[in-house]
Amino acid sequence: MQHMPAVLPRQASDALAERIEAHWGEHGFGLWAVEVPGVAPFAGFVGLSIPDFEAPFTPCVEIGWRLAAPCWGRGYASEAARAALGFGFEELGLAEIVSFTTPDNLRSRRVMEKLGMLRDPADDFDHPGLPEGHPLRRHLLYRTARAARSVRNDPVRIRPGDPGDASFLREMLYEAAFWRAGGPRPALEEGLARPDLVRLMEGWGRPGDAAVVAETRAGERAGAAWYRFGSAENHSYGFVAPDVPELGLAVRAGFRRQGVGARLLRALLEQAAANGIRRVSLSVELENPALALYRRIGFHPVARVGGAFTMLAETSPTDVG
Repeated sequence: MQHMPAVLPRQASDALAERIEAHWGEHGFGLWAVEVPGVAPFAGFVGLSIPDFEAPFTPCVEIGWRLAAPCWGRGYASEAARAALGFGFEELGLAEIVSFTTPDNLRSRRVMEKLGMLRDPADDFDHPGLPEGHPLRRHLLYRTARAARSVRNDPVRIRPGDPGDASFLREMLYEAAFWRAGGPRPALEEGLARPDLVRLMEGWGRPGDAAVVAETRAGERAGAAWYRFGSAENHSYGFVAPDVPELGLAVRAGFRRQGVGARLLRALLEQAAANGIRRVSLSVELENPALALYRRIGFHPVARVGGAFTMLAETSPTDVG
């Protein structure tokens, strides 16, 4: 019980069992008992539930597990949790499932990572069910989405952009411009009407424009990277020189943190090299998580303008970590 507030007395344990049963009756899903044939008739429970507290990520569906100590480290939690995820996405049609635990609960964190769940430190939170100063109050949040699961089961391919992608590229430009979680997100056309964004896609398909698109086998577009040449009179924030195109990148929310952005960048840099382009530039705000990706692919800062870096990369990139 190292990572739980306290051992439950019998009365509280019975009340928990009643809540589990009531959850099934109200929602049609819940926590399953785990049996290990020949080993343990009742090893614990694993399943899905709706948290009963308010947090920035609620309402949501959580996947959780609690097994007896003799059953730890044997893969039972991972096996049962995979089945629960499959039920949640395939039978219930859930868009996202979360899980959370304390920072020191390394066993549970490893299970979450084995399941392909991802953590963004910005999502970490203080559990409202525990008082200020409690050593277990801080929690880490992990997420996995049905779209991300489809990426693993239905890998994306990267293809050259074509004229039919123009509207999708506009959508991706919007995502790139309004990337801040919790920040203002105007309607698509309103956002793209900003003068500094209009010129980035206006008349797309003119000489020198190029794009690559990530697409699943089912034909769903997951993200895109593109570049366009500017001039001293007409350019965006990442302008370096007339012979250096400015790059943009965006990945749809459900496909992020799956390596799609890195594949798009590499493919676009290869395409630029094939077109005789030696260098590509971009602009990225310092707080944008994509900054780490750009550095890894080989982009390096050449200038700082306000709260953003102008970055440059050779078109034969070398990953640096």
